[in-house]
Amino acid sequence: MTEEIGMDKPIVLVVDDKLSAREAYRQMLKNDYEVVLKGNGREALEFVKQRPPHAVLLDIKMPDMDGIEVLRQMKEICPEVEVVMVTAYASLETAKEAMKYGAMEYLIKPAGIKEVKEAIRKAVSRRMRKARFDEKLLMLLSFTRSVTSSLDERKVLDTILEWAERFFEAEMIWLYKTDTATPELWASKGELSGSDEMLREAERIAAETMEGRELIVESERGIAGLPLIARDKVIGAFVFRSPMLREEEIGPSLKSLLTIFSDHAAIALENARLYEERKRVEEHLRRSKEKLKSALNGIIQAMALAVEMRHPLTAGHQRRVAELACAIA
Repeated sequence: MTEEIGMDKPIVLVVDDKLSAREAYRQMLKNDYEVVLKGNGREALEFVKQRPPHAVLLDIKMPDMDGIEVLRQMKEICPEVEVVMVTAYASLETAKEAMKYGAMEYLIKPAGIKEVKEAIRKAVSRRMRKARFDEKLLMLLSFTRSVTSSLDERKVLDTILEWAERFFEAEMIWLYKTDTATPELWASKGELSGSDEMLREAERIAAETMEGRELIVESERGIAGLPLIARDKVIGAFVFRSPMLREEEIGPSLKSLLTIFSDHAAIALENARLYEERKRVEEHLRRSKEKLKSALNGIIQAMALAVEMRHPLTAGHQRRVAELACAIA
């Protein structure tokens, strides 16, 4: 028997040669997952090729192709799939072999309902975290290309806010800079980001983040802060509120992506600052050059006039030319 595959629930593939076992697992899992039942390894592998599931509950002892071989081939087809092995014939050697080929967990029959549900929950959660990581990694690459395409500070700030809203799944975002003794708001986004209460909370997180130079997460409040560090100097802080922080733990992989995002944002902002500084220096040099040129012209004219006044043939020449010009006029 095979369940229809829906789009709303994670898909769990159950592979066992015994119909009674397959039906028992289906009853355990059907409320939370779309359960697909297969009676042998070849059917299971064909299904994985067509539609990779989130998790697999795989019996080891099966005719034709045992679970270890199914696991090996399944991981070749879809390395991301999480597999929970089940067997009534437990042995250390079998367990080692299952782990060698990438099984996530190893259950001994008869496994209880709670044990099976917990193993599948972990497998599905892990699979979703991997998918989330891959998605955010692609977003991070796109963000890096986008944020480094401009040296205008306002455009850089707008780009950071736009991508941060998607990357952090953020409801509110604040960017602070360290030009003053206390964090100074650089830019913000979100319907309530300008309220006094939210600003006080964001400023507190920003100050703690800049002082500690590391990620701060307050899961219960759903708020986090990341330091903006460029050339080993804290130039500001990035603070955001997101339901993502309340719904899941920020593991090492996701933490590394968040840190890379803030690092790239900091580098882009620092580059924009240096570009503006360079433009100011160039403008100052241009004006200084014009003043110097004007001063040199004045000196040359004064020297020419002095020489003219001292020579008997040209003395008073400039005055006479001026008088003649007035007479002609």
